[in-house]
Amino acid sequence: QVVPGGVVVDLYYPIISSQVTRLKTRTPVQLYVKYEYKDGKGQSYSDEIAEHLEFLGINQFLWSNLRDEERSDDWIDHFNNAPFVAAFVTRMDDAVKQFAGFISEAAGGAAASQSDDEALKWLQAAYNLMLENNIVYQTPSGFLTTEQATVQEIKFPRDVFRDKSGTCIDLAITYAALAESVGLNSWLLIIPEHCLPIIGLPSGKVVPVETTGLGGGTNRANFEVAIRAGSERLNQAAQKPHKLLDIRDLLSNEGIQNPELPPLTTDFFCGIKRTLTGTTQVETPTSTTEKPSGKETVLFADDFSNRNTGWFEENTSSDKYSYNNGRFELTIYKKNWWCGASAPPVIAANSYTVQTDMVDYGNSTYGIIFNISDWDQPFYYFIVNSQTQLFAVEKRFLEDNEVKWETIIGATKSNYINASGVNRLKVHQEGDTVSLYINGNFLISAKIQSYNSNIKVGLCAQTGDDVPATASFDNFLITAVATK
Repeated sequence: QVVPGGVVVDLYYPIISSQVTRLKTRTPVQLYVKYEYKDGKGQSYSDEIAEHLEFLGINQFLWSNLRDEERSDDWIDHFNNAPFVAAFVTRMDDAVKQFAGFISEAAGGAAASQSDDEALKWLQAAYNLMLENNIVYQTPSGFLTTEQATVQEIKFPRDVFRDKSGTCIDLAITYAALAESVGLNSWLLIIPEHCLPIIGLPSGKVVPVETTGLGGGTNRANFEVAIRAGSERLNQAAQKPHKLLDIRDLLSNEGIQNPELPPLTTDFFCGIKRTLTGTTQVETPTSTTEKPSGKETVLFADDFSNRNTGWFEENTSSDKYSYNNGRFELTIYKKNWWCGASAPPVIAANSYTVQTDMVDYGNSTYGIIFNISDWDQPFYYFIVNSQTQLFAVEKRFLEDNEVKWETIIGATKSNYINASGVNRLKVHQEGDTVSLYINGNFLISAKIQSYNSNIKVGLCAQTGDDVPATASFDNFLITAVATK
């Protein structure tokens, strides 16, 4: 009963056909509302209202339902619909359940929900089977920024399996759905420009997995690398605006539901690999802390206190190579210039570690050269800029007698880089895989073109517009790990 002059507000949800899941683009629709009521004298009334609305396609997601005048500049306001992303985590979809079955077989029947070890084994198999099927990360444009906070195309896991590609949120959703399908809790951490899946182990511990490690070519990362990169992302999230979505709670308790998707075709998984090759075989993941893989042998050590250890010395109008007060220095006088010097020894095999301390760098960019066969052959260098806390990996080669550069790992920010004081750089090469470290912390791994033997390493520096600039190195060390 409504008293005279009173108002009652109630919510009524329209009956929506499952046919809407077949819509791929924005589609105009007509909403009809019919209502009936009786007045105090028992007289019946009825009427109809029609409204023009618009349905988004099944893969289109509206990040905020707030009008411009209702939104502040706060990132959170632009993504207030984020919890509904859980609807894309289709843990009960046949495509997810079948792919999860392939994973369980590849993991040797690991029971993911029984113990942390079994869960980690299953999660590694999930990641590796996606690698095996060349499911790769696609870089979006302006993703999860306030400038792009309107409608986003998001894939369901079945779309990722079909297309063998996805953005960070597509891959995170897929990995979370696979984990949920075998009883593991999952969360999606949404931060500006990124989405990270976090998987809960039976003990209550969590494993953040950087699924963008499923990059193609040289940007592929193994499972341990993906965990380390995910852990770094998670640690940095507290300093940024973010939303943490509890997928299990949103789907089970908060009323968010997965859409009814069309049945799979009988040939949906044709072309999908169901087993792992030797390069992606499942092993029990080790600790994410840095560990030596065998007995290390020191091949060369130099604290630069002796000027006769064999480093190249020269002073020209462009640059200077010199020993100076117990350090080795590269000074550049020319703008946009690169210089490098190789260490005296030749390394017999392509399994080694090289590290050095940067103790005085000013405004220079500095680093380690590795995988040198000869200066006129392709080689690589790991460079760091302390002031910007950025690192990168470049490949240098000659083409038609002209020096060329190729970016292997683009400029990437890391809080592990000290803006002042000492920075210790380390490169570990194992065949065609290199792993990079700064101050004892793992950064990333990459694939390179490797030489089998007679390899040299060294030091380098480069400038932009600020010159002169000096990079000063100390405690240079090359070690080799004995192979079994």
